[in-house]
Parts: sequence; structure tokens; C-alpha cells
Amino acid sequence: AAGWLATFGAAGAPVARLVHANDRVTVAHAPNRRELALLTNPANASTSFAVGEGGRVIFTGRLSNRETLLARLGGSDPRAPSDAEVVAQAYRRWGDDALGLLRGAFAVIIWDRERDRLLCARDPMGMHPLFYAQAGSVLLLSPSIEALLGHPGVPAEINRIALAERLIGRLPQANETYWAHVMRIPLCHALRIDREGQTAYRYWDPAPLERPVVWVPDGDAVEHFSVLFEQAVERSLESEPAGIFLSGGLDSCAVAMVAADLCQRHGWTAPRALSLVEIAVDPDEEAGQRWVAESLSLPHETSSYADASGGAQVLTTALELSASMPAPLLDPRRIPTLTLARVGQQGGCRAILTGDGGDEWLGVSPSVAADLLRTVDLLSIYCLWLADSRSNGPASWAGARRLLWSYGARPLIRQGWRTSIVRLAARNLTAQIAPGLLDERRRRLIAATIVESTPSWLAPDSTLRAQLDRREVARWNPGVDESASFHQRNVRWKLDDPGRSMAAEESFLLAQRIGVQMQLPFWDADLIALLVRTRHKVLSGGGRAKALIRAPLARRFPELGFERQRKLPSRYSLWSHTSAQASPALQKLGGLRALAELGVVNPTLGVSLASDLRDGSWQGGPKLLFDLLNLEVWSQAHLSAGHI
Repeated sequence: AAGWLATFGAAGAPVARLVHANDRVTVAHAPNRRELALLTNPANASTSFAVGEGGRVIFTGRLSNRETLLARLGGSDPRAPSDAEVVAQAYRRWGDDALGLLRGAFAVIIWDRERDRLLCARDPMGMHPLFYAQAGSVLLLSPSIEALLGHPGVPAEINRIALAERLIGRLPQANETYWAHVMRIPLCHALRIDREGQTAYRYWDPAPLERPVVWVPDGDAVEHFSVLFEQAVERSLESEPAGIFLSGGLDSCAVAMVAADLCQRHGWTAPRALSLVEIAVDPDEEAGQRWVAESLSLPHETSSYADASGGAQVLTTALELSASMPAPLLDPRRIPTLTLARVGQQGGCRAILTGDGGDEWLGVSPSVAADLLRTVDLLSIYCLWLADSRSNGPASWAGARRLLWSYGARPLIRQGWRTSIVRLAARNLTAQIAPGLLDERRRRLIAATIVESTPSWLAPDSTLRAQLDRREVARWNPGVDESASFHQRNVRWKLDDPGRSMAAEESFLLAQRIGVQMQLPFWDADLIALLVRTRHKVLSGGGRAKALIRAPLARRFPELGFERQRKLPSRYSLWSHTSAQASPALQKLGGLRALAELGVVNPTLGVSLASDLRDGSWQGGPKLLFDLLNLEVWSQAHLSAGHI
């Protein structure tokens, strides 16, 4: 339903119009101007349009703060404007800055005809996808990769380097997909097209690298968090009735607690608690989940991990799902939660809330140790180590050493050396005495790293291997802003991680197929903007991680011991099931023939892999094994469909 396709025609190029004849689209021509138009018309209530003399807006998804925006805009429009019309008004008032004021899960395209400017963006946290492709001089935009590949001007060519990099655990570029001619707009970013050309830029940044962090006063942080967390959960409940993935951990229980209170306050249907349990391993886990659900008066449904994953069929299920998707499945552990979401949908849930994001934003990154060591704040480093030990595992000298050296002293030493006068003087002297010596040493070091990190069976195609090598060389020049704190760099890394964009897109697509919306309150932009400016001693108050939700949970459920709960590890391993099922799956696939045809793996790898699986000598690990099978079945599906 969300697979619409928009076109933006360059001057003198054909521009698609909303003209349908016998289910075909007629293309009209606009020889002297550019225009934004729709090639396919979405039958989707969440998509709206605003058309005026100054341009037009296409908006799809949810605008969570429309009432706030309308209040700021003023006016007395007697009718309720659509989300696209609200965005159009905001753009007329604030220009490009309007993008940073929008909240929700959405994709938006703004065509400013007067300024000859096109703006394309997805929501700050990337919950709603938006992709683009170039077809000659026409730009195509859609939240659906399939819609773009269905256009005759977009070659359906598999991005071989993305497959190869996944097999060695490297991340693709932020705007890259598994299709060579389809690009994504990363979260926090917008694509701007004007007379100067095409530019991708960051339109939302909660911790800019170019200026110091403005910390929230410690006394205000707890109160502000309570308000913004409730707002984030309320935004997630807009599509009620809702379900909640209730694991029994701090994050999901906090979401359930606030959601239950909000529903009772507003008279909404109580959310349905949905839980996966490891009955054979920890029977007390189900008891804790049931206690929370009963205390909050939530209907509760449980399923074992084994049943929800399909047990012996988990690999087959994961591979079949992957073959049907526009990108290979990220992780087979998606299968149990997908099954649970179907249970919620069948029970009437329109949205599913999760605790995803709690680990990323409620905790304290160990990278803060470098900032603390720089100011010789050893007491805070000790408190950080103690809080981590109490919350995630037993205290150990190895953990303290890792915090002090790996995250503390070593990054500071590297930074100090890179910026030191001694190093600069040494480089200048070496350049005068032996020109090219440093460059040659650096080339040898990079070459040795490439050889060590790239297996011999990967990328036998010389062109692909050269691409991989160039990518690795580029990683040696990250262009880090040395003036920024390590905390700011860590925030930037979390937001720019391409894996985050891909995970959000996968969740969106799978939820859309089931007929629900996935809602992640901890990934709310306003909440994150607060948390990244909250000091570590507030986040770890009382000597425990996640203090901002731990204390309210402990008060609400004193019987469950939330004040001392450690992070709940998952003791049910889908990877072991994957390994046990790999041999028949590989035999059914006929080896790794598609990956070999693409030049991604050596043709002999499939034979050696089959032999290793038969005699039990495979040493590559279950994740690499899954990735090989997963990418093979995905490649076979799309090569057989004519995508080459």
C-alpha cells in the first residue's frame, strides 16, 4: 500500500503525470521546467498530498506532533488539514528548518517551485524508509525498493560489494542498498536538489560535533525524562489498540507500565502483553512477565522461543522469508518476534510497542571513559565500572582494564599523537629527508591489513576485489573531528550506523506485511535529544545502569527486585539450530552457485563448505554460515527473476 512512486523531472525531461489508462501510466512532457508528480497513486490512508501554486508536498506515515505544529503556526482554518498540508504550512513559515521540527515515522517530499528546490527526508530516527534512483535525468523516489526496481529506467543490478562486505562483517556506506542503482536516504538526513545540484545533508543532530554539549542540569533531567518518555509512549499508542513485547527486562516493562497508565487515563483499550519465554531454561522468567502483566491489568499471551521460531524449521523459515524481501534478512532471530507480532495482530493489535533502543540510549557508553580520563575524573570512572558490573555482569579486573585502557587511555594517546607537535615535526622532517617514506609505510600497513581481513575465498572477481580494497583504504581516513568529545562521537556513530537504517527498514516492511505498525518509544527524537545531554551520573544513579527507568519500576513493582536486576541474557540460541539445519539447506540450494556467478565467492567454496558440514569440521562460525546461506538464497531468488 505504501509502494507509491514519485518522479522529479529535470528540465527538458519527461515528467510522469497522474494519468491512468487501462492500468498503465501515460507520460506527459514538460519541456521547460521541473515538476514533482506521482507515477503510481497510493491507496493508503497514511499518504496525503498538498498542492499549491508554490509547489507540492507528498507525505506518508505518521506526523505525531501535528497539534503542536498547528498551535505554533496559528491561523483559523475551520477544516482539519492533512499532514501534508501541515508540513506545507510549516515549510512556508520556517523553510528548510521545518524538517527538524517534524516528529513521527514518515517520509516527506517537498517541491518548492518558486525556489526550484526539492527536499526529500525520512523521520529523524529513520522509522519510515525512503529510497531513490536515477533514471536518466529523472529522479525516482519511493518508500519501496520494489517500486523503484519496477520502473523500466532502473536497472535491477545486485550490489555485489554490499554482499561481499556483509560476509566479512563490514558495514556498507550509509546511503547504499543491496541494489546498485537504488540508494537510501539515511536517518537524520535529507536530500536536497536545487540549481547547485544534489546534496545529502544532516537536518537533525542532537549532539553537534562542532560545539560542546549543553548538559541538562542534573536536578531537571529526571523530571524532563519522565515527561518526554510518557510523550514518546503516547505517540506510539496513536494506533491503538496496541500490543507490547514484554520480555521481563527493564526496557519493555517500563514501556508497558507507562502505556498501561496512559490507556487507563484516556479510556483507551488496554494494551496486550506479548511474551516469548524460555520455559525449559528459566521458568521464573514467565512468572515475572505474568506478574507485570497482571499488576497492570494487561491481557497476556505467551509463546516459547522454540515454538515461535519453528524449532527445527527456523533456518528454512528464515531463508524463505529472506528470498521474498528486497534485502537479505539481517538476523534469523527476527523469526520469533515476527511470529509474536502475528499473534498480536490476530488479537486485534494495530501497533506493537517494543523496548528496543533502551540499551543504546538509557545506558552509558564506555567511550565516556576517555572524556573522564582527560579531566582526571578517576572517581567517575570507578563509578562507571561499578554500575556496569552491577547491571551487566560480575565485577572483574578485566572489565576495569578494558574501561581504563581500551576505552580510556588508548583513544586519548592516539588522539594526542595525531595532533601532537612532535608528530607534525617528525612528519615534516621525514618528508624533507626521505620523501614518500611515510606514504610507503602506510601503504604497506594498509595492504597487510587488507590481506589479513579479507579471506582468500572472497571476491575472486578482480574488479570486485579492487572495490573492496579501496573501501578498506577509505576507512583509514575517517575524518574524525578531534575537537569533539568521545561522547559526541559515540552519539554520531549510533545515528550514522548503516545497520540501524537497514534494521528499521526491515522492521517496517515485515510489520507492513503483517498489518501492524512497529513502535519504538526509546527511539523518539525528542527523548534522545534529552538523553544525549544527560550526564552519566544521572543515567547511572544509585550505582546501577538505566537509573531513569529502574527507580520508577522498583517503586511500582517492589516484589520483582528491579532495583538490582541485571540485564537479562538470552539463553536460547537460534544459531545452534541454524548450524544443525545448514547441510540440507545447502544441498537444496545446490551450493553457492549464485554467489559464485556474481563473483562474490570462489566457485570452490560451496564444495568445501558442503564437505566441512558433512564431517563437522566447519570453523567459520554460525553467523558466517547463516550469512552464506542467506545471501545465496536471496541472490538465487533475484537472479532467477531476471535481476542481474
